[in-house]
Amino acid sequence: MPPWSVILVVSFFVVVVLTYFGYRIFRTPENRSDLPSSTEVKAGESKAQLTFTDGRAVNLFSSSHGELARQGNSQILQCGEGMIFYNTAKTSRVCAGYNIIATPRGGQYSVVLPDGTKVWLNSASWLKYPVCFNANERRVEVSGEAYFTITRDIKRPFVVTVRQGDTSSSGTEEIETLESEFNVRAHSDGSICKTTLIEGDLKIRVGGSEVRLLPGQQYAVEKKKLSIVNGADPLEAFAWKNGLFFFEEAEIQDIMKEVERWYDVGVVYKQSTDHRFNARIPMQVDILTLLQLLENNGWVHFELKGRLVVVR
Repeated sequence: MPPWSVILVVSFFVVVVLTYFGYRIFRTPENRSDLPSSTEVKAGESKAQLTFTDGRAVNLFSSSHGELARQGNSQILQCGEGMIFYNTAKTSRVCAGYNIIATPRGGQYSVVLPDGTKVWLNSASWLKYPVCFNANERRVEVSGEAYFTITRDIKRPFVVTVRQGDTSSSGTEEIETLESEFNVRAHSDGSICKTTLIEGDLKIRVGGSEVRLLPGQQYAVEKKKLSIVNGADPLEAFAWKNGLFFFEEAEIQDIMKEVERWYDVGVVYKQSTDHRFNARIPMQVDILTLLQLLENNGWVHFELKGRLVVVR
């Protein structure tokens, strides 16, 4: 039986190929609606802001590369592919505090932490982490949406405090693992807080209770109600970091939250619908194409006014 990662990669490329041909069909002139023919609204891109311990901040873009800074015995480098990484001496125990990487609306970025763990950040998200980890544990904080690939270390568990807001907000849950792949979604806009495990195993602590997740399970927190979903579709958690919107039985309000964050637009509702949507759409399409694809089922209509999307 092939490992989960192989199955996910193969499934992802099948979905992308099918989506591509559907995308080409929907772009034919006879299928265009009365949406405007041009717009300044762009799809998101690789960009973020890195804040150092002393409060200094630098803007990050995928076109940049080279050394960003040195803190203690750590060298912070940017590789020019929407990613930064930390080169820290293995014998070092001199840590120079915490860094914070934050993506704006319309931005994504990734970081390789001092232990080799890689974290992808989706739009409107942040990650707070030490410049080097101590001898007992590896602890970080996250808000928004992030995909973690944890490097194995049996002596130092990796602990993630999940927050729905800024760094001063209270944590909604704490995740502990030695080695795993998982996705966390914890935006501050009222969305459901979800943790989906792809590979490995997780301990999740909320309040005084603790649960253990197995691959394919999802832990959800909604209005202080906790639930475990078995057989969660891993592509839902896997797709965004590979450039694909994945909507499965999604309400229009949840879809438009994704649109707001990725295209940096506002959304108002003149009228809504209880219909649920299924769609696989490349995230690099322009917003007009995205709205047209959603309109084609006949359940919803959009008007684009500058950077405001009106839902009817």
